[in-house]
Amino acid sequence: MKFFAAVAAAVSLVEAAIAATTGPYEAYYTTSLTLRDHTIYRPRTLPNQALPILVWGNGGCLKRGTMFEKALTEIASHGYIVIANGGTGFSLGQTDSDMLIESFNWIERNAQTGTYAGKIDPSKIVVAGQSCGGLEAVEVSNDPRIIATGVFNSGLLNPTRDGAWLQRLTKPIFYFLGGPDDIAYPNGERDYTNLPSGLPAWKGNLNVGHEATWSEVNGGEFGNIAVKWLNWITKGDTAGRDYLMGGGAAAKGWSIVHKNLQ
Repeated sequence: MKFFAAVAAAVSLVEAAIAATTGPYEAYYTTSLTLRDHTIYRPRTLPNQALPILVWGNGGCLKRGTMFEKALTEIASHGYIVIANGGTGFSLGQTDSDMLIESFNWIERNAQTGTYAGKIDPSKIVVAGQSCGGLEAVEVSNDPRIIATGVFNSGLLNPTRDGAWLQRLTKPIFYFLGGPDDIAYPNGERDYTNLPSGLPAWKGNLNVGHEATWSEVNGGEFGNIAVKWLNWITKGDTAGRDYLMGGGAAAKGWSIVHKNLQ
């Protein structure tokens, strides 16, 4: 009886974790034999529509696809496919920006055939990452297949060497920083200032530091604003736009500036 009680308790915990997400879809993570060293977050039952995709780089450029499990599962529950660098197991290895390109290539190959045929939309690929993963995202942001870039708690470490990454940007870029206590705060602030003239850009600061709210349920406010941002950028959702551009985010404590955004 104790054994069955323990199993029931474990099942309850799993169900509680699933119920904690706020989107309309039950979401989980899985892998693909055709995309090694990556983790895929998705609705458990894929809807009959092509979903936008977020391609994600981890903090520390760590090869751990479940490092941001809470936030990425939350995003998937709102009708997204999220592909994170790194597998589902523990690994001491590190990632690089080429792994993001591998995800872009996988999306193109699988949009028409196999499990994801008609279920992923290769015209709606967003790239983003946290800290070192944010640098990976910026490095590949000139890829013509992406429609926007998200930089979370990040900024260029060596603007003299890597400043060209910013100057070649043509798609909207969004900075989500953790305020003055975020070690990446001065880097992100500088990069936003140095963006090409006329480039659509947004920058928000929430005073939570470099680790932000990623460890909280569903990624906390950083997970929440990531969903709102994606809803706006990939689905044209006016509520998402209003949250970032209006009073919603400000009411949560975000300090916001933007330029060239319609």
